Amino acid sequence: MDLYSIPKTPATQQSNKLFVSGFSGQWANKADLTTFLKKNRPDLSANTSFALISVANGTNPQKGYDAGIEANLDIQYTTGIASGVPISFVSVGPTDTETDKEFFVALQDEANALLTMKTPPTVLTSSYSLNENLISQSLAKSICNLYMQLGARGVSVLFSSGDGGIGGGHPTECKNKPFLPTFPGVCPYVTAVGATQIDHSSDHEKGANFGGGSSSSGGFSNYFPTPAYQSAQVSSYVKALGSTYAGRYNASGRGLPDVSAVGVNYTIVADQHAELVNGTSCSTPMFAGLVALLNDRLIAAGKAPLGFLNPLLYSAGGTAALTDITVGNNPGCGTKGFNATKGWDPVTGLGTPVFPKLLTAIGL
Repeated sequence: MDLYSIPKTPATQQSNKLFVSGFSGQWANKADLTTFLKKNRPDLSANTSFALISVANGTNPQKGYDAGIEANLDIQYTTGIASGVPISFVSVGPTDTETDKEFFVALQDEANALLTMKTPPTVLTSSYSLNENLISQSLAKSICNLYMQLGARGVSVLFSSGDGGIGGGHPTECKNKPFLPTFPGVCPYVTAVGATQIDHSSDHEKGANFGGGSSSSGGFSNYFPTPAYQSAQVSSYVKALGSTYAGRYNASGRGLPDVSAVGVNYTIVADQHAELVNGTSCSTPMFAGLVALLNDRLIAAGKAPLGFLNPLLYSAGGTAALTDITVGNNPGCGTKGFNATKGWDPVTGLGTPVFPKLLTAIGL
């Protein structure tokens, strides 16, 4: 929290809600959250918890051995960062291990459920993704349109960019083949979050490398064109890239990620044991918690929540509120991947947040 100057002062606006997606039989444990907060946020009430929203018969059993690493990570860090913000865990059925097809159905079920709500959340964070080529273009556009509707209703939708570098979820299976961007991060109506880590030789951030050939994912969509809000930044990067990787990525596609945050060495509690976790699954709930705190300030000032974030982030005021990350790369597909550079890049996006500067960017 200190890295991004995120305040620890609890939020005050109860209409400002943050929802955490739960798919693939991942369940969030309340006892683990209590233990996590006791160690990391002892200033918070011992009664701090989260609500459950069931979609398509989703459940959330509370036996210790049922605790999911992903679900606990997302709940513990959103709750720890967005202190005072009402948080709900959205458990989406089916509760067994999902096939690709079932995952895409679950995305639709969740989005449609939120759209039927009289007062949807102000933030939805999801640490799940699959390669874009695993979904049809028509279905991808249909799901993306649901996120567009959520954004129009004041919901900031955030998805992790993935952990397989330019190879998405299959970084070793695309050698001499086109790179693999991830969905839903490629949807132009969501905010895709990449990951950084601290370079201890300089104490500055760089693009995250998680080890074992895994790194923060990014690239260019083959389904969605570059949206107007990022056209200048993406075009600048592609121009500088020249002929490098020509034919292996769509130079006119939607670029991701949009932003990043630290995604290495997160400690969580699962079944009352400490676990160390890395990935964009860490950086995404971190960024979502920060957005929820911004919304709290806006609502307290009598203003509307942020909703769709990207036009703000890519504006002059938005980019000025982010720390540009210029070191790192995202290897995969038998290559060194793209490089982080000055300005937007498909490794760390526009950069990492600075809370006080973002307050200024939103007029507070």
